[in-house]
Amino acid sequence: MLVGVMLGEGMSLRTLAGATLLIASVLLLYAPAPATA
Repeated sequence: MLVGVMLGEGMSLRTLAGATLLIASVLLLYAPAPATA
């Protein structure tokens, strides 16, 4: 995320969105629970 911020706001938004989706996918895969879903 820090690298994205350094590259620029536009790039930061894309990087942040990608990282968020990736983390969310990992959490859903490794921690399947009604609370997280």
